[in-house]
Amino acid sequence: MSDQLPLFPYAGQVPHANTDTSRAAAVALEERLGDWQAKVLLSLLESPATDEQLEERLGCVRTRTARPRRRELELAGFVEDSGERTEGYAGRPQIVWRLTAKGRARGAAFASGGGPPRGLG
Repeated sequence: MSDQLPLFPYAGQVPHANTDTSRAAAVALEERLGDWQAKVLLSLLESPATDEQLEERLGCVRTRTARPRRRELELAGFVEDSGERTEGYAGRPQIVWRLTAKGRARGAAFASGGGPPRGLG
């Protein structure tokens, strides 16, 4: 498994519904995808968090951008379930996510000025 962050882990493209508005949103997001992955990675480097907490920290509660980026990082082996749960806004248990050793190493490289370039590759 590569130490590079995944730009498109979902079959090579940003997932979208087969509508013109969804395709347009996917194209717009594609240009900033690497930046959002880096933001999620660096936030989790500071401390573990739920998806809701990540969205709040990163200011994307309305757009829900953090959860898909966290999932991509999870699929690539940078993020994992900590085993902890905390109550979310709706009163249901939420998974607390943390970085793996691979994620901590990549996050530390970013934090020390080693990136992230576009695509995080």
